[in-house]
Amino acid sequence: MISIAFFYLTQIITVVLSFAYMPIMAFVGYELIYFLHHESRWWINSVPDLRYSFFFSMLVLIMAVVTRARGEGLRVLAAPSFRWLYLLVFLYAATYFYSLAPALHLTTLEAYLKSIMVVSAALVLCRDRTALNYIMAGYVLGAAYIGYYIFEVGRNSGNRVEGIGTVDSPDVNGLAAMLVPAAILALHFFWTNKKPSYRFAVVIAGGLITNALVLMNSRGAYLGLGMGAAYYMYRLFGANLGIRNLRLKVIAVGLLGVIAMLSIMDKSAFDRVFSIQSESALSAEQETGSTRVFFWMAALRMTIDHPLGRGAYAFHLSSDRYIPEGIDTGGSRRRAPHSSWFQTLSEVGFAGLFIFVMVLWSTYTMLRRCRSQLRQTQDSNGFFTIVAIEASCVGYLICMTFIDRMRAEGLHWLILFAAAAYQIYFLHAKSPVKRSASSVDL
Repeated sequence: MISIAFFYLTQIITVVLSFAYMPIMAFVGYELIYFLHHESRWWINSVPDLRYSFFFSMLVLIMAVVTRARGEGLRVLAAPSFRWLYLLVFLYAATYFYSLAPALHLTTLEAYLKSIMVVSAALVLCRDRTALNYIMAGYVLGAAYIGYYIFEVGRNSGNRVEGIGTVDSPDVNGLAAMLVPAAILALHFFWTNKKPSYRFAVVIAGGLITNALVLMNSRGAYLGLGMGAAYYMYRLFGANLGIRNLRLKVIAVGLLGVIAMLSIMDKSAFDRVFSIQSESALSAEQETGSTRVFFWMAALRMTIDHPLGRGAYAFHLSSDRYIPEGIDTGGSRRRAPHSSWFQTLSEVGFAGLFIFVMVLWSTYTMLRRCRSQLRQTQDSNGFFTIVAIEASCVGYLICMTFIDRMRAEGLHWLILFAAAAYQIYFLHAKSPVKRSASSVDL
């Protein structure tokens, strides 16, 4: 009942607000429908079987076209990361002509183009700090819902949750990676808002998200969450923003976060975390977490044979020819590369990997410029927002090192957040910006 009510309410509210309040609310609706993913939920028969994601995609695109026609909104090509991203999409499209499975590649390209078009339109609509906060909060809200849904289902496959995902993350590890940035953003919203009611809501959302991560028991997600949260606290601790007792408050929040996480984790979760070290030893005789190293080397050998890549799912389709005999691959010799870096290599070759790295590097440089300028202007609210986006990227990049997320929605959303922040806090910061009511005052 709660899921169905949430489904209808969020759609109605975001559509109405996109017309009556801010066009960016259309993208918030898109984020929420991504997590709701009614096609794979138990309550699918309780809602009309319509293409809700397509509706919100079109709404975001139409809003962006209207906004640009009025001479308003952000300029997409002003963000270096999007210029590199478009080049990567062009290369991916060109790979069709020598792809291993042209029909499959074309289907994948269609979904890839849709995702890039939607985040490009959302960048146009993300015109100020308030809009950026809304789409970041939309990410957290959607992740909190999936956390609630996983809490309802519970562990249904040994010590893990299985069979729950989203349209581009049907695997639990992909969904867990998607929740890592949301957990870090929830920590950020708790840190930057003083209102008790808001903080209470954030605690509930953060609790649902972290509890879902524990139930999913993804080692990569644990690593990503730990490193991302540590980066966020490290940047706060070293910030010289003239805030009284800043370091003591950072330590206090950090300790509370650790205590909360430890209270959620059970024996199964601790065993899963400690198994990271035990499974790091490379073994050909037994399939473990380290077996993916053999897949990575096989993907590299494949790319040496085909330097331009072989298109979508190329490694999946030909891995049996490149994984050495005698390697325990768990019953099937057709495996995924289990790394976004090697996925990129196998699909679009060495040139594609270079462009992909440049997308991420330009995202980092944009955020670094913002952080440097905001420290100089002593804009604490903006500084903390940039650090939260950086930490979310750190957490997600660690996760995607062990799974195939080159074309993931979550990655595109983080690139969107960074590109919007770059224009709002750096390019458009020629004149002083008035602090908003939600600014930090610790």
